[in-house]
Order: sequence, then C-alpha cells, then structure tokens
Amino acid sequence: MHHLIPLDIEYRYKKNLIYEIDTSGVITFSNSNFAEVTGFRREELIGKNHRIFRHPDVPDVLYEQLWLTNKRMKK
Repeated sequence: MHHLIPLDIEYRYKKNLIYEIDTSGVITFSNSNFAEVTGFRREELIGKNHRIFRHPDVPDVLYEQLWLTNKRMKK
C-alpha cells in the first residue's frame, strides 16, 4: 500500500515524529505519531523500505543527499 503525502500543504504537527531505519533503509521502528502523519499503521511501516515515502516530484539528488547524511551520522 502506498500513500502519497501532499507537498503543497503546510503541516503543523507539534508531536515528535520518530522512525528508525537500518543501514539498508528498512524501517525498524516507528512511533505512533509518525505512523499517524504518514497514513500508515505502525505494523505496515515495520519491515518496509523508507522509499515508500518518496514523492515523485522530489528530485532523486535530494534523497541521495539525505541518505548520505544518514550514513555519515551513524558512524
């Protein structure tokens, strides 16, 4: 199941949105707040690759930079 998240609306969410991925990009944890915002149930998120959040209008280079930053921070 794939949920597109609109990029043209402003989100004002004041709770902590937390999810964790392993070095392969597989989601290993999601708090209920993150699941609520994404439109997925927590059970649906665990085990999925974080690419399920990719929006087709966002350039690939942005995701590449995000992934490189994530890898650098885990060292």
